[in-house]
Parts: sequence; structure tokens; C-alpha cells
Amino acid sequence: MYHIQVGNSWNPKTVCETLRSHCVDSSIVGKCIQIRLPDGKRQTTLQRVLEFLSLRRSKYISLNYDPTKFIRNVNLEDSWPGTRIDLRCFDDIDSAMLKLGCRVGGDREIAAQYCPENATLTGLFDEIDRLQLKIDQSILVQDFDNAGMCRDDENLIRNRIDAILFGSVLKSRDEK
Repeated sequence: MYHIQVGNSWNPKTVCETLRSHCVDSSIVGKCIQIRLPDGKRQTTLQRVLEFLSLRRSKYISLNYDPTKFIRNVNLEDSWPGTRIDLRCFDDIDSAMLKLGCRVGGDREIAAQYCPENATLTGLFDEIDRLQLKIDQSILVQDFDNAGMCRDDENLIRNRIDAILFGSVLKSRDEK
């Protein structure tokens, strides 16, 4: 997960150039970055021709910026179900995002950099962990309605966390 620090801005051209400098096949599509995932194996001539003719779709992920979010303000979207996250390109993406000054890590760690030892945030993150376990268990028993309700609850909690962090940053700016 990626976070553009408060005060920094999203510039798709700069992000794309930095990704390319880290050997990540990327392009700009509107305000987002499209990244072509490697197959992990060498393509045959026929596979390259089929891909060129669009008979075989390539696997892509997208990086989008959402200024309404605090922690997860750079969202990585997978357009190809079942993408392996152990591909080397994800390490290259992490390196490029770090070079751009983004924070890379979990929600808890990023929040702690803005509000260290905030008991309210700790409780909210604990509740998210509990909900994620409940979602996994619900999916295991194919109770998709309950999984959906838990996901909705998780999103509400994430919005609350974002509001706390936005408020904290605004408060610290006003104090300066």
C-alpha cells in the first residue's frame, strides 16, 4: 500500500517516469498509471503476435490517487483476478514509490507516523483486524452476505480513521 505524504502531490508523469527508471512497464491513462505485469516467463513469437493483435489480453494493474483518502490515497487496483503478488515487479514498484517520497507499508504503520500512540486509532485498527478475520471465515463457509456486511463495516471504520488523521494534520498545521 502506498501513501503520498501530506503536502506532496500526485503527478502521473513523474510517477510513470520513476516507475520506468525501475524497469516497470508503465503508461499514463488519464490521471492513473497502468502497469503491465510480466508473465514471469519468456513469450513465444506466437504469444507476442496474439498479444499484439489483442487476442490475448495482458495483465495490468493500476495506480490511482484518491485525495479523499488519507492512508490509502494511492490505490493499487488489479484488473486481472489471481495476480501473483510475489512477482519481482512489486518490489520494483515499492522502490519507485519510495524514491518519489511515498510511504510504503501497512495502515497501522503509516497512521503511527502521523499520530503515534493514539489509543483511538489502535482500537479502530484492532477492530479492522477482527473484521478481516470474520470476512475470511464468512467466505470460507460461503456466507457472502455476512462477508459483505463486514466489508461495509470495515470501510466505515477506515473512513473514520481517515477523518481522525485528516483532523490531526489540520490541527498540527493550525498550531504552527
